[in-house]
Amino acid sequence: MYTMLTQRHRDQVLITLVDTSREPIYTTSFPAVAVCPLNHVNWIRYTLAEEKFLPRNPSMETKRIFAELLAALEIPYSVYNIILYDLLLFVAFRCEEIFDWCIYDDTEYDCCKIFVQERTERGICLVFNSMVSTESKMKQLSDNYYPWRARTGGEGSGLSFKLRYNKDYVRPGSKLPFSFSILIKEADEWSYSPFNILKPNSRNTIMVTPIFTETSANTRHIDPQKRRCMFSDETSLIYDRIEGLPFNRLNCLVQCEQKFVMKYCNCTLSMFFPGMPQYRNKECRVSDLKCIYEHKDIFNYLKGPLQDEYINDTRRGMVCDCVHNCVSLLFLVSINSQPLQSPNTTDPEIDVDIYFAKNTMTKYAARLQYTYMDLAANFGGVLGLCLGASALSLLRFGSQPSAMSKQKIILQSLLKFCDSGFHGANHAIDSKNRLVLRVFWLLIVFGALVGCIFMYWKLTGRHQEKILVTVVESSQKPIHNIAFPAVAVCPFNHINWMRHKSAEEKFLPQNSTEETIKIFHDLLVAMERLTFTTLNDIELLLRNPNIPKSIQNIVLYDLALFMAFRCNEIFVWCIYDETHLDCCKVFITERTERGICLVFNSLISDESKIKQLSDNYYPWRARTGGEGSGLSFKLRYNKAFVRPGSTLPFSFSILIKEADEWSYSPFNILKPNSRNTIMVTPIFTETSANTRHIDPQKRRYIFNYIKGPLQDEFINDTSRGMVCNCVHNCVSLIFLLSINSQHLQSANNTVPEIDLDVHFVKNTMTKYASRLQYTNMDLAANFGGILGLCLGASVLSVAEVVYAAIRTLFALLIFKWNKRRRQRRVHKVKIYINNAP
Repeated sequence: MYTMLTQRHRDQVLITLVDTSREPIYTTSFPAVAVCPLNHVNWIRYTLAEEKFLPRNPSMETKRIFAELLAALEIPYSVYNIILYDLLLFVAFRCEEIFDWCIYDDTEYDCCKIFVQERTERGICLVFNSMVSTESKMKQLSDNYYPWRARTGGEGSGLSFKLRYNKDYVRPGSKLPFSFSILIKEADEWSYSPFNILKPNSRNTIMVTPIFTETSANTRHIDPQKRRCMFSDETSLIYDRIEGLPFNRLNCLVQCEQKFVMKYCNCTLSMFFPGMPQYRNKECRVSDLKCIYEHKDIFNYLKGPLQDEYINDTRRGMVCDCVHNCVSLLFLVSINSQPLQSPNTTDPEIDVDIYFAKNTMTKYAARLQYTYMDLAANFGGVLGLCLGASALSLLRFGSQPSAMSKQKIILQSLLKFCDSGFHGANHAIDSKNRLVLRVFWLLIVFGALVGCIFMYWKLTGRHQEKILVTVVESSQKPIHNIAFPAVAVCPFNHINWMRHKSAEEKFLPQNSTEETIKIFHDLLVAMERLTFTTLNDIELLLRNPNIPKSIQNIVLYDLALFMAFRCNEIFVWCIYDETHLDCCKVFITERTERGICLVFNSLISDESKIKQLSDNYYPWRARTGGEGSGLSFKLRYNKAFVRPGSTLPFSFSILIKEADEWSYSPFNILKPNSRNTIMVTPIFTETSANTRHIDPQKRRYIFNYIKGPLQDEFINDTSRGMVCNCVHNCVSLIFLLSINSQHLQSANNTVPEIDLDVHFVKNTMTKYASRLQYTNMDLAANFGGILGLCLGASVLSVAEVVYAAIRTLFALLIFKWNKRRRQRRVHKVKIYINNAP
């Protein structure tokens, strides 16, 4: 058993647990976003490039070859385009040449102040929120909150920008489209190989789902090769890192690729890779293109260290063995691209919106499965179980028992207790042993006692931390075990202007003046897109100092409810679980943070609760996953409902939430003449009932701005707001969304429509279980093992301590009583003798 225990410890196995599935999104940095033109050359600087890089009075042949060299640069990351870094940097696009506008966190910025030129594997790119270049690092010195973070998730909450085309920048006759590569990466990553293409005249929404993994510091003593990860401040002779940046797996791969170029062609490509101090004068020149071309099969193929064991691939490549970083942040990206409604073929544009998919993220914790403390506790238990022995028992073999003799009552009691309760203590108090032997055993017992107290302190510390761990209870939980999500459809325009005359009759007094009617009209205009987080539109109304009492006393909710769209005014048809339903019987008017919405499968309103009383299966569930298995419906536009001259589009916010949730801040936007598919991946987390004794705060399981309780520590935000410290529900259901939007083939610009299909991705879901990592039972078991290992003691030893103490006290009392009794007898005898005649 000892061999098996020590083998478990030597294996140094790491286990990865779900630390929390609800880590606030503002605790991690917003991703760095790199925008890389597919065409790397701005031809408007061609003449200047000739003057800078060619000798004076060059021949026509030299100019022709130079032009061909620049033309080769148009090919993205290819061995044909490898030239001097200085040339590529000179002819690269500048920020002001491609960006139109930029918005981050609802604030408009000068694009050229937040996008910085940087080198990547895609060439010279413009990068946001990075920490790679010198200019980016200077930003951090002047801004303690850089790289920036996001307050929340959902469309419009992150980075948005527009790219524009200028034909003057393109070589005449070039066939390269106006397109860009976009990279989503960590702030301190040099580059990221997977990328997405942004096409001209398109609107691109990129949903980012971060996954954070943190390896415990108690694994630092393990060799990185065995641990398979490196801490950012560790150094290694095996795994490369970029000078000036913390260790990162992708940075390690970049350095490995650069070493292969150096190995085969004896030069470095600083136009794609970071500089290497030892090869400062080895920059690749045009003369090196032949060598690079001859080895293109190697440079274009990155192989894993054990890849050939699994894939039958005889091609040459760069074999790079790089471990992951121990504290890593992975961004899962889902991109949805659809053509612009009014495309400009002459000067095409590209719209981009990048945001976190939700307000929280999943955080994983990697830690040792079997620590020294576990080894000590388990070995102590095994030693006591099999042999009834302790660590002190090993030393007792060399001790000879003293000859039995009559002892005093107190000494006999202590010896008897120590012999059965605490191993070794009897040798320390036995007067028949030599002084040196007694001192030796006293030191041994004292050391064991101190060690036991120290281990107990460590164990109680682990117990008092009340750490919750989240494990995967099942990855195949049937989808019908949970309710289908509630789906809220919220029009951007909250006012149906077809009823504004009726509203005047209902809310204004009879014979109202024209001024009163005009102010009431302004009130309706202000309420068109009024939400709890969008209050700017009421500013124009509030500028009027003469708002009559009849309007001031109007209850906003009553007015909003009266003017809101009815179900039959926007829905065409509805299908749930392959069954046609009357939309107005399944969609109910409810209040949300987005205003008055029509909600399916909810339990918030009184009407929804009545449905549950009459239908035992409400809220409804889905039998299976896949397209067409959930909720589908069509929305239709009617221009009679819209205010003349209104610029608000026929669009809707869509909220996917739990049935008993009031609202949900992140939302998606449904555009006109589009077919939208929303794929829902539920994650169910249940916290064990054995955590009820833990305080909810420890368990954790102004009007237009909600702040997190610790948000100001991560985000430089002096705005007033509502600081809401709300813990998560112990039994929670999170819906991860992936939306795909396509333009309808038979689009009707006069009467636009919107199709929507909401469904579960598959028939099963992942269920997590949160429970105490260290319970009372674990504390008792481990302390029992350590107590047995160090002192050979048990719970019975405690009883023996009490018994020995009582017996010793009783023996002392009897001894004193007998002594006094003898003294009285002696005294009486002396008196008798003295008084004798």
